[in-house]
Amino acid sequence: MSYSKTVLPNGLRVVTERIENVRSVCLGVCIVQGARDETDSESGISHMIEHLIFKGTRKRTAKDIAIQVDSIGGELNGFTAHEFTYFYARCMDEHFEFVWDILSDIVKNAKFESEQIELERNVILEEIKSFNDSPSEQALHILSQLLFDSHPFARSIAGPEDNVKRFSQEDILKFRNSHYKAPGIIAVASGAIQHKNFTELVSKTLKFPKEDLSARNNVLPENLSSKIRQLEKKDISQIHLAMGTKTIEYKHKDRYAWSILTTIMGGGMSSRLFQRLREKEGLVYEALSFLELFSDTGIFGTYLVTDPKNVNKAIDCVWDEFEQLRKNGLEKKELSRTKGQLKGNLMLSLESTSSRVASLLTNEMHLGKYVSPEETIKNIDKVSAEDVLEIADKYLVPEIYAISKVGPLNLE
Repeated sequence: MSYSKTVLPNGLRVVTERIENVRSVCLGVCIVQGARDETDSESGISHMIEHLIFKGTRKRTAKDIAIQVDSIGGELNGFTAHEFTYFYARCMDEHFEFVWDILSDIVKNAKFESEQIELERNVILEEIKSFNDSPSEQALHILSQLLFDSHPFARSIAGPEDNVKRFSQEDILKFRNSHYKAPGIIAVASGAIQHKNFTELVSKTLKFPKEDLSARNNVLPENLSSKIRQLEKKDISQIHLAMGTKTIEYKHKDRYAWSILTTIMGGGMSSRLFQRLREKEGLVYEALSFLELFSDTGIFGTYLVTDPKNVNKAIDCVWDEFEQLRKNGLEKKELSRTKGQLKGNLMLSLESTSSRVASLLTNEMHLGKYVSPEETIKNIDKVSAEDVLEIADKYLVPEIYAISKVGPLNLE
């Protein structure tokens, strides 16, 4: 593996990782601006722009783009997150320049035609309906609302329907032009790639303005006391439950200990919550813990699905497992096994150029540097039982958790 980074004169960053003995390439363009960088009236516009990027440029129609990518067995896609918008493509190494021409063209030269805006507006409204029909997504979204109050993290990335119905071509172009600036853009590639060649192509094609982006000024709310919010859905038979608290930011030194704690609690079939809630108590089909880290905060949570009559018992089991870890600690074998699980997952992900690109981007966005797999493994191995228990003592306490419930609540 060979990592390289170049900062172009306009401030745009180019990051690559060459991998020997692979025939594929994953290419990406990351705009380090996302849903949290929108005002209330702009909520959803980053996501709408992401959709419209694929709908045609000055030299390609939307159909041309689809046919050209499909004709070489490639993949082209994008998604919007709270802190970034990402467009990527995967292809065989022999088609690398052709696919980059398509990817850079749509990111730089999308036309945002009025006709396409109207068509895609309807598509996004259907996506919002799908989101509203999903009890799992609703439970997690309500949890974010409880944890972040009026902060943009509490909003849906797709935005409210009223905003989506209102956005005009002028709104879209104004937001895109003010947020797509070179210092906030990262071009990334992993696989059978030469850094010099890729950097030259990026320099020629992604000619974005070099002026700096305005700093994020949305202040996070203070830690919240325990809250519960319920959403009645009578047409489903189970309760979807999310329990969570705010935690550390990505760059925090404890992120490896947090990864271990999350895996111990709900990171697979051997985890404490899965073993307790499913294997021992028979209360759930699914139980997992999750950790999502941002630039200035994070979320640790547990998600499970159970029969309405078992909701309170399931919650009590989660609190009890938290208390058991805080009180009794963890065995040396459990810590060793969990580290092995994390390291194994990491090594398997290295076989995917898409996963490698995601890692490159995450570390560049949050740390401004490369973190090798070897360094990651070393940092995992450094975590002690005391490190895990220190964060467990602080964070595995019911008083700081918010709880969301979605389902037939009248049956509880």
